[in-house]
Amino acid sequence: MLFGTRRAFRSVAAAECLALLGWSATALGIRIATATAGAEPASAPLGRGVRHMSTILGLWTRAHAAALAHASADETPLAAVLETAARLVPRGATIMTATSLDTPSASFDGSVRWLARRNDLRFAIIRDAFERAPPRGAYPYLASNGARGVIEIGRGHVSRVEDRCAHLRDLGASAVIVDSDLHCEKSVGVLEALNG
Repeated sequence: MLFGTRRAFRSVAAAECLALLGWSATALGIRIATATAGAEPASAPLGRGVRHMSTILGLWTRAHAAALAHASADETPLAAVLETAARLVPRGATIMTATSLDTPSASFDGSVRWLARRNDLRFAIIRDAFERAPPRGAYPYLASNGARGVIEIGRGHVSRVEDRCAHLRDLGASAVIVDSDLHCEKSVGVLEALNG
């Protein structure tokens, strides 16, 4: 998630999406909770109102700062974060997740299937402009675990993001793609597709 070639890191675009949804829920008086992934995962229980939403925004800000400071640290698997989220909300509640879903753990599919039967499970898959339309070439990379390499991108390169969405739908969840170079207010229409 700590990657971005235009406008914003995917992590920032994810927070923007969730903030839009959180403020909408707040305006409607709906209770919300949160759970974050990263080097220092955190959560906030169900609550409502402007003060609670402000607390959630502060938690996200601290979690993002910790992720930036400890980018090479092992992250909590997303499956574990989803299970934490399920403990924070009642059965049948909507669980909204914003992620790039680059490297799901071995337990991810089972967790998604279980949660999709228990809750209304929705994903905003955050996609960077580079993933959408990468220019051809050889690109060196340094992974968070210290691995280095070069990836060759040629004609006919196919993004795996659409495959991630299709796989989530096969598991019983809803999923849409949100482009991180899209300004957050323009992503509202994309997010509304999750309600359809």
